[in-house]
Amino acid sequence: RAGQRLGGAAALEQAQRELGRHQKAHLLGEEHRRDIDADNPALLVQHAARDADQLAERDPLTNLYNRRSFSRRMDEELARQRREASPLSLALLDLDHFKRVNDSHGHAAGDEVILRLVGHLGQVLRGSDLCGRWGGEEFLVAFPGAALLDAGRVLERLREAIAAVPGPLPFSFSAGVTQWRDGDDLDTMLYRADEQLYRAKREGRDRVCYDRPPEAVA
Repeated sequence: RAGQRLGGAAALEQAQRELGRHQKAHLLGEEHRRDIDADNPALLVQHAARDADQLAERDPLTNLYNRRSFSRRMDEELARQRREASPLSLALLDLDHFKRVNDSHGHAAGDEVILRLVGHLGQVLRGSDLCGRWGGEEFLVAFPGAALLDAGRVLERLREAIAAVPGPLPFSFSAGVTQWRDGDDLDTMLYRADEQLYRAKREGRDRVCYDRPPEAVA
């Protein structure tokens, strides 16, 4: 088990490096900016406050939105949806048998699985989609402008991508998906998505369930 934990830690470090590649240019730019602004304390204070706000919005492991910031961004999307009358779908994802991974291989291995899921999400989601770590092994994805069919297609591509690259620790996820209805807020949408997530678990996991008949989005 010690060897498994060591391997998990090494893989986690690699996954974190891969996840952070897109931040390198930004970080270099930040260092250059601080050099330029070193003689301007007011600007440094402003930039430090902005950086602190950005850190407060992100989950430290995955760099996804945390629960609070996802909720705020979702409220903004809901307001925009009401103005524009465009579709909006929400998915709640949960890693299958995640406790078993932590218990058998250690928490570093669990973190590795989470980061692998996040890496696959980054490959299939659109730039306009919102993704947050809702808690533990649960993730929320909002699909602005996407009806249930479109959101379902993205999640099925995600399942296929994960299955195609099993890695040292194979994993899968279950998901529940709903689409905005008149009068909805995040809580009502999350309630329906959560119901469908638990239906996916009951029906065997490694699947996506919808709050409409599956044939409507096949």
